[in-house]
Amino acid sequence: MIALLQRQGLERGPAATGPVLPAGVARQLPPPKDAVAAPSAIAREATRVRTLIEQRGGSDARRLLAEVDGIVKITAELAARQADLEEQTSDAERAALATAASGARASLEHASQAQDRRLFERQIEVLRRREEAIAKAMRVLQRLRVRRELAEHQLKQLRLDLSRGAAVSLDVPELSSRLQRIRHEVDAREEVEEIDAATD
Repeated sequence: MIALLQRQGLERGPAATGPVLPAGVARQLPPPKDAVAAPSAIAREATRVRTLIEQRGGSDARRLLAEVDGIVKITAELAARQADLEEQTSDAERAALATAASGARASLEHASQAQDRRLFERQIEVLRRREEAIAKAMRVLQRLRVRRELAEHQLKQLRLDLSRGAAVSLDVPELSSRLQRIRHEVDAREEVEEIDAATD
């Protein structure tokens, strides 16, 4: 029976669980390994916008710079979640899952003992739920990519407006509202909640 379990990939070592977080504390992944060496396009654009705001000056510069810094921070957190989810839904992961599901169905068809049938049925059910979670996660990933692309283009437009000297006509409320809209794009709370649900 042990050999059979090994062939089906069902034998597992002790469950590796991380520390349990207190209630109300948001889960947060570490930034991608290359985040320091290769800042994202959004981070690069935000840095340029930050420089232009500093050059623009004014009594509200500090608050506007804090909004830019907030965009960079949220983007980094979202990028870490996205990278983790992309790894879990990669072509290799999906191919391995499909192979495991096919093997489990074949084993169920040839199982002669009730105990074996129950085991393979359970395996098929677990794999089916994972397939559903991956499909949902891939839809969420697409929305995350679109959100980040929108934010990047909005930052580029803002940088262009500031660079062209339009800062004279961009009053503080308008500049602040544009930064807030960009922050909203990368905030993506709904998508983050769906990521957590898909990977639980």
